Amino acid sequence: MEGLIVFISYYLTSIFPFFFTKGQSLVKMHAKTKIITVDGDVSSTGILHLRELFKWTAGFLTIGLYFVVAFIIFTKHHEKRTIHDLIFKTKVVEKEARYTG
Repeated sequence: MEGLIVFISYYLTSIFPFFFTKGQSLVKMHAKTKIITVDGDVSSTGILHLRELFKWTAGFLTIGLYFVVAFIIFTKHHEKRTIHDLIFKTKVVEKEARYTG
């Protein structure tokens, strides 16, 4: 039962918002970032769902090692993209400038 509650909570905060917010989860809305294709287009909801499903399945199956490797690739990659971004041809960008001055 606890696993179902965790899954539903995760889905409602991380994946479900993609239906309404064009590439933004609740965290991405707060950070004022969004997920787009490498061509600069809006990512489809299907691709965003697959991207998240892949990311969290890989993390679960590797007991979290995927997230460590993904972080290392993110910090070394010149475009700041990680494994799931490279596979699904997406990138995370700022939605709007956060700093003025």
